[in-house]
Amino acid sequence: EKMYVCAAVIVIYEYFVELVSQFFGRIPNIPQGKIVKRQPSQYIGGETRKQNENPDINLAIIFESVPWRSKDVYSFNVLNTLLGSSASFSTGGPGKGMHARTTKNLLNRYYYVESANALNFHFSDTGIFGLQIGGTADQGLSLIHI
Repeated sequence: EKMYVCAAVIVIYEYFVELVSQFFGRIPNIPQGKIVKRQPSQYIGGETRKQNENPDINLAIIFESVPWRSKDVYSFNVLNTLLGSSASFSTGGPGKGMHARTTKNLLNRYYYVESANALNFHFSDTGIFGLQIGGTADQGLSLIHI
């Protein structure tokens, strides 16, 4: 129902609108330069479960954090860096992520944890911060209890 298409350094605005209309179907056109006011985002939390044929499971616990203009955004970014992101297979070469706390405290300690990632996103009026872990579905109960 809502769709936003953004681009930078557009030389011919009308041509851009024509391409977007052609490839993304009929979307309402906002006149150039018009500012659209929106309602502030409100963090409500929730739970989503999706079953599929994949034998893996991913769990995440997410909390509301701060918008990107907050002075506390730096603390969340430091915490995100300290926790880091880890996977049992790293495409970044030897040593990548070895000192991340997700590697030392999760991947190295629990054989069934295949990935662990800090999540940190900041928006104009709120943010989210959390931790995602993944492994095989047969170890789902163990993953929950970490």
